[in-house]
Amino acid sequence: MDEQPGGKVLIKEILRGSPAEKARLQPGDHLLRINETTVRSAQDTARTVGKNSAGSVVRIAILRRNAEHVVPVRLQPFPSHEELLRMQHVGRPAPPLQGLRTVVGTQGPTLADFQGKVLLIDFWASFCIACRVTTNHLNQWHARYASRGLDVLGIAAEPSDAVARGARRFGIRYPTCADPDMTTTAAYHVSELPALMLVDRKGIVRDVATGYDPARVRQMDALIQQLLSEPVPSKSP
Repeated sequence: MDEQPGGKVLIKEILRGSPAEKARLQPGDHLLRINETTVRSAQDTARTVGKNSAGSVVRIAILRRNAEHVVPVRLQPFPSHEELLRMQHVGRPAPPLQGLRTVVGTQGPTLADFQGKVLLIDFWASFCIACRVTTNHLNQWHARYASRGLDVLGIAAEPSDAVARGARRFGIRYPTCADPDMTTTAAYHVSELPALMLVDRKGIVRDVATGYDPARVRQMDALIQQLLSEPVPSKSP
């Protein structure tokens, strides 16, 4: 949501599988009221919706193309961060890699640099203990599967010098970049660490995992092997 002049709340994005999508709300709609309560900010909206329990129906008044509509929306339990990331990304093209810097401060890679490869993006931070544990598995995958077409790329929303120090301390043996302005981190909607995004050879996000869970690590390993067995897509003429 985006707050606009005049106390209007603009819907910028609708998550797949969300109550808003099921109610056919659309990007570009302006929120006016929830039940009988006027909302003028994203905070107003969250607070007003939060007064209602999962399973209840709220009536949302919207402005669409200068006409007011009232839409019933049945609420669902709030998803976990991993579930949100899956709703936003799995099955869709990976967002661009923008604003990345290498650990020596030069321009970082873009998605085009990984064309035809299976790409595993590791969002981490130098202060994240769970990230350090995950690094051990990523190092193993990098060593085991790089020759078969897997690229592992670390991204940390920190300055290049902090990323370089953290990579040395964690023993990271795959390329890792700084995202000092959080451009790529924001594009991938990452707010909890570590977060892994697995992208297939066609540039489609196929899986997301957050935190550290040995069961999810095994699932990710199996999917990596599956994606590596898929043919490299032919390049467009």
